[in-house]
Amino acid sequence: MIDFGHFSLAVAWLLSSYSVVAGVVAARMSNVKLYQSAENGVKLVSFFTLISLFQLGWAFLSHDYRYAYVWQTSNNDMPALYLVSAIWGGMDGSLLLWAGIMSVFGATAVCRAPAATVSMRMWLVPVVALSTGFFLSVVLFLTNPFTLLPIQSLPSDGNGMNPLLQNPSMLIHPPLLYLGFTGFMIPFSVCLAALLSGELSDSWTRLTRRWTLIAWSFLSAGIILGGNWAYIELGCGGFWAWDPVENASFM
Repeated sequence: MIDFGHFSLAVAWLLSSYSVVAGVVAARMSNVKLYQSAENGVKLVSFFTLISLFQLGWAFLSHDYRYAYVWQTSNNDMPALYLVSAIWGGMDGSLLLWAGIMSVFGATAVCRAPAATVSMRMWLVPVVALSTGFFLSVVLFLTNPFTLLPIQSLPSDGNGMNPLLQNPSMLIHPPLLYLGFTGFMIPFSVCLAALLSGELSDSWTRLTRRWTLIAWSFLSAGIILGGNWAYIELGCGGFWAWDPVENASFM
């Protein structure tokens, strides 16, 4: 049987790789047709990454313990809402969610790119594809949540999620931070596209202002909610003092 989650992840990675190469060639040669092909590739990356993410969610909801990640972070007694949050309850699913959100932001930015100059718009596609492709590479080759358990008979139950993570804030806090972190990929990509295209005016800063405010707002909301969560669970003063991901959101 085809594993649609893993298959979709692999297709997304191939499309992102194609979009990087085709986008660079199109930008250097001012090839409009090749640029449009690379742009469509970025949009398809988002589509296939979301399919992979939804497939992982279905694996949790259906208690599909073929997957090591599902077995490690869920069990039969967990409520449906915590099964959904278990998607980002460990590193493998968190990075897939990160790549999924980033791919959606990237596709959105590419669709709105006509506000930029032609040269900058052409360079934006390979930069976005490269940024997304990096995380897809990490997920596909290093932290694949669709890795199968190396056993013949499937377990009837899983290990379950860390009790500290079984909190309503788990449903909102990590996705908010991911929305913030990945949102800043767009200002970075636009800035790099401006440098590569030789666009030295301040036009790129106007294009990134809204993205920057949105990403900053997500990080602010996420860290406030995370502080409350930590205070409830650990009573440690309202923040995860040891967690670099949390501290990075302040920065």
